[in-house]
Amino acid sequence: MKPFYPSLLFSTALISATWLHASETTNVTLNEIVVTSGFRPAAQQAIPASITVISAQTLEQQESQHLEDALSLAPNVNSAKGSSRARFYQIRGVGERSQFVGHVNPSVGVLLDGIDMSNIAGAASLMDIQQVEVLSGPQGTLYGSNALAGLINMRSNDPTTQPEGRLEASIGNYNSHSLTGIYSTPLNDKAGLRLAIQQNTSDGFMRNDYLNRKDTNNIDETFLRAKLRLIVTDELLIDLTGFYADIDNGYDAFSLDNNRRTLSDEPGRDRQISKALALHSVWTGAEAYQLETRLSHSATDSDYGYDEDWAFDGFHADGYNAYDQYRRATDTSTAELRWVSMPGGEILNNSTRWTTGIYAFQQDQTLNRTYTYLTDKLFSDYSTRRISVYGELETDLNDRLILTSGLRTEINRSRYDDSMGTVFRKQSISGVVAWLSIT
Repeated sequence: MKPFYPSLLFSTALISATWLHASETTNVTLNEIVVTSGFRPAAQQAIPASITVISAQTLEQQESQHLEDALSLAPNVNSAKGSSRARFYQIRGVGERSQFVGHVNPSVGVLLDGIDMSNIAGAASLMDIQQVEVLSGPQGTLYGSNALAGLINMRSNDPTTQPEGRLEASIGNYNSHSLTGIYSTPLNDKAGLRLAIQQNTSDGFMRNDYLNRKDTNNIDETFLRAKLRLIVTDELLIDLTGFYADIDNGYDAFSLDNNRRTLSDEPGRDRQISKALALHSVWTGAEAYQLETRLSHSATDSDYGYDEDWAFDGFHADGYNAYDQYRRATDTSTAELRWVSMPGGEILNNSTRWTTGIYAFQQDQTLNRTYTYLTDKLFSDYSTRRISVYGELETDLNDRLILTSGLRTEINRSRYDDSMGTVFRKQSISGVVAWLSIT
């Protein structure tokens, strides 16, 4: 038997050297991660909730182009496709999965610079994004009934005080190309502008043998975002964000033999045109609080269809031939006034920070469905109105214990009519309370 003493001595020396090296590098400083999706910006480690923050550096290393590419980094988050891009997400198993039914209050909220994208997340491009924040679990006090399972918040980069620009290009197999251009510049000492544009094209990884085409599952997307920052006075800051998406993708993804070769005679499509505008202002003229105003409006036209039988007419003697198409027009508007306490504005013997606000939501959606086995087109018109009043208190009980309590009350009004004679009206009042947390 060979003696083990030399190996033991070598291992001991290696452990000692490793410990000594670690002792010499204990002064490494990590960059603080600031989360902005809450009522007030806070360091990630100080937030008493389950949250995942994906930075711009991580997105760049992963070469993520769309939100669905990045969320694989967040635990307990899944996406549902059934289309060229994922539109719906699930957190901890809760969330919507299909786009055949228009979802009234999505369980997982999706925001981009304050723009509600919960029903139009196919346009959730990650170009020039500063970070993505995923909050798991109910966010009732923060966002109401649109975030019962969680919230995904995307924040783009702000205009810079010095001119800067970047041009990125990539090329891949399946005739894939991507080109992104970003430019930021100050307009004067009170204003700055940032522009970002992206074009993605690809033939897709499927080939249609029946039509002898390789582009029936293609990607053809154009995204444009502009952000204007105005320092109106020393006490008033305004951010204006404009967003445009033109998506003309194919959808021919089902292969009978799971070999990336399809037989559809009517390949599907996944088209979407979205236009959005958002305003965010911060006024700090009062000593005790700051007033935030958030306004947004988006308009989206989408056209989604697919070959329901996934094969050509006559493929099987007992088969059938069908095509299903959904055309939607969605208009969404939001408005919010939020009062947030400033240092020195605490209440209850200076132990409690407070937030209160009013939120309004309005969405109108029309649907035209054309289906081979429907005698007439199905037309529906749905609208919802929601007004919320909310408040939250953060009370320091001691150096380690913080009591967070909140209340949000919502008044919901919904209306639905369709061409089959269905009529639906509903009004409801709901409320949620918050939690006890230790930080």
